Amino acid sequence: MQPESLPWIRVGQELVLRCESKDCPSPSFVWRTGIDKPLGGTVSSQGSVSTLTFSPVTRQNENTFICYVTCGEQKKQKSRAVNVYSFPDALILETVGTLEVGRKSTVSCTVPDVYPPGRMEVKLLKGETVLAEKQHFGEESITLSTELIPSLRDSGQEITCQAQLYIQELSKSLEDKLTLHVQYAPRMTQISVTPSATVREGQDLQLICTAESKPPASFVWSKLLAQGWSIIARNESTLQLPRAQLTDSGTYRCEASNGLGQEARQLEIHVLAEPRDTHLSISPSVVKEGQRVTVTCTSHSNPSAQIILSKKTESGQIKLDSKNGTFIIDAAHSSDEGQYECEARNDLGTQIRNTELVVQGL
Repeated sequence: MQPESLPWIRVGQELVLRCESKDCPSPSFVWRTGIDKPLGGTVSSQGSVSTLTFSPVTRQNENTFICYVTCGEQKKQKSRAVNVYSFPDALILETVGTLEVGRKSTVSCTVPDVYPPGRMEVKLLKGETVLAEKQHFGEESITLSTELIPSLRDSGQEITCQAQLYIQELSKSLEDKLTLHVQYAPRMTQISVTPSATVREGQDLQLICTAESKPPASFVWSKLLAQGWSIIARNESTLQLPRAQLTDSGTYRCEASNGLGQEARQLEIHVLAEPRDTHLSISPSVVKEGQRVTVTCTSHSNPSAQIILSKKTESGQIKLDSKNGTFIIDAAHSSDEGQYECEARNDLGTQIRNTELVVQGL
């Protein structure tokens, strides 16, 4: 009977047992099992050869098969033991749920469809470090699990599962790998500005917000107003300020967020502009002698303008001792009547405004 020596046969393979009679022109063949079970295979006899074919081999085919040959008055028999084993082509290596930085998770490795139950060694490793290992005996499906609290540096590392099966003289091994994809909240959030955080009025400004995160972060831009933060853009990592104006000066905030958390950064933008909207007022502008008069000048610019108040006289300009753009006449006199001037000045330019005070006699 062939094959002469029969190793372990894996479930799913094809096995052909061949029984041959020599020196007998027309033998008859009968195949039986050592244990009273169906053959489970296909018998084909032709001439002096008979075959028993299992395609594919199943666990039920594990048995001792006997070939009986009859040639006239002579009867002979040969037997062959068929040992069947099952070992998976792949392991089931997986994590339970998503991996998040600092959050406990589980990694498991399952070795399914092991037959016959023998000694199984299973290991879980991260890189070269053994996370868990165990020996199993007499189980047809083995699962090894371990807890993992991932850190940011674990992202991209590999988890390896190694399985080794020992059944008598049979030894089989299998390995699978899983790359860790660790999710984390936004970090290292930064705002960059082109050309710079300080520009002349009329220049184009571009603010770019970046953050490290997984899954990728979405961005919200806000500007600080008198009443608090006001959202000016959503879902945009870039904020464009074309032809920046003085009113674009202020504090801007970018908030990066995903489902795991958020992080914000702020930046001060300075738009430089010469004085404008300069306003000179005298209150009241028509008074009687002895009345109190307030001369006030305001202007908008960046950097803040220097305010110079003066009064025109026949001999020229007389600079007034003003404070923060305000000059007070406690008791108006006829000599206070006349033209007043405000000069708002910074490094970028100057703007002048004039107005008149009328003082009436008692």
